[in-house]
Amino acid sequence: MTGKRLWRSPGPILDFFFVPVVCVLIWLRLIDTFGVLNPNLVLIALVLIYGIRYAIRERSIGCRFKIGWVGAALLLVLIAEFLVYLFSSYRPNSFYALVETLGVFFFYYLIKISGGEKPAAFFTGMTVVGILHSLGAFLRFIPAWLKLQSLGFEDMTYFKDMLLYGDWVVNALLLLPYPVILFFMFRNQTRKVVFSALAVFIVSAPVLLSFSRGAYIAGAVFLILINAAFLKYRLLRPQALALYNAVIIGVIVLASLPFITSVYSTTAMTRTVSQTRSAASRQEIWTDSLKMIRENPVTGVGSYNFALRFMAVAPYDETKGVIRTPQNTAVGIAADKGLIGVTAYLLLLAAIIGTGVMRIAKAKDSFDMAAFIFIVSAVAATAVYLTTYYASFGNQGTAFLAAAAAGAFEGMKLQE
Repeated sequence: MTGKRLWRSPGPILDFFFVPVVCVLIWLRLIDTFGVLNPNLVLIALVLIYGIRYAIRERSIGCRFKIGWVGAALLLVLIAEFLVYLFSSYRPNSFYALVETLGVFFFYYLIKISGGEKPAAFFTGMTVVGILHSLGAFLRFIPAWLKLQSLGFEDMTYFKDMLLYGDWVVNALLLLPYPVILFFMFRNQTRKVVFSALAVFIVSAPVLLSFSRGAYIAGAVFLILINAAFLKYRLLRPQALALYNAVIIGVIVLASLPFITSVYSTTAMTRTVSQTRSAASRQEIWTDSLKMIRENPVTGVGSYNFALRFMAVAPYDETKGVIRTPQNTAVGIAADKGLIGVTAYLLLLAAIIGTGVMRIAKAKDSFDMAAFIFIVSAVAATAVYLTTYYASFGNQGTAFLAAAAAGAFEGMKLQE
């Protein structure tokens, strides 16, 4: 038996386990643990295995091995992180960022190579991850909410970081398009559409329960972009789209009733003293961060060194505690990684969204077009939310989820 035949026999097994393996990798990253395993070595091995599998099956290297716009942008981010590491004020932190970025690059290629082979299975797997993520959020939120209620508190906006902090929102936004894709796919199949609708509700719940103004705005952006794209490409009749929107708004209102005081305070934007102080505090932090940026404009102070350096440029304030992040991803990247980092990450964001938009324009099948619209809208909504929160390639799962979206853009097969 030839080597080629030997490889073909485990091929279906590899294909079957691809989605579960990807979901496990994302879940391990979400809970931020790989045990004794080195995640990058695992990813390199998987890229090699599935890359060889793809090359033999297709009898060529194929377009999925081409660098592409997203791959090129990720390489620029890697180069930027390496340069930032060389000039970092504290290299151990920056080395961690470099290693994390390398892992994201390999994960992106893994999704690009094989993620598009069975898109329905991939979207279902990501939906399961989203449900598990939300269950984790519920386990954190419910005990804290019940405890605060027992103490007589009704407005949870004062304690939102005790309930769900920003990572939960970022991850929920990046996971949200997958159950929405399933809902669109199964909209004419009663049983499956009920499961999909329930999955959409569960996966999106952390956004509602965050009581974050930025999260609510990002959720609105997600819906607005989808509506605009669906109208532009006429994927649904306006009447049907209006009906879906009415149902969504109705569900949001009903889900908000147990937390109506907190939701009302959040949507009012500046109703509470806490919200006013939060806005003023952010402006002060951003102003002080500019001092760091002016001191190290090209390479920054080094990845993950913001908290260390911030204490040197701004006096300690007991009312604010230790400032760990600037609560704005763009400001954080500028302070940590300088102009080099800002340029690289902006190009990466542009490459992901630009690739998605191009795939929408090329898609001939309504499902393909809708899938890309949902993912592009989620990435754009997440970018909006990140103007009020700092997330990076070290945040729990955020980068892997973004890489999954990017890999799906470039790897998913279009219907003819």
